[in-house]
Amino acid sequence: PALAAVAPGAVHADGTCRAQVIRRADDPALHALLMSLPGHVLVSTRLRLHNEPIACTLEQAAAVAARAAAALLWVG
Repeated sequence: PALAAVAPGAVHADGTCRAQVIRRADDPALHALLMSLPGHVLVSTRLRLHNEPIACTLEQAAAVAARAAAALLWVG
């Protein structure tokens, strides 16, 4: 419930999520970015919404992020 409150797009409809941990030693830049965000949450790199295909272009990714009310879209 706490994660759903700060990052509803990261929680499945059944209340589960697949959490992954990024340590500073793994990727210092990504770790610093995550630590600067409210909730320290990054939603899946396979960007999609329920019942929609995975975003394959920058335009699709931007549209999905906007509909999901994402605070940030990092494309690398």
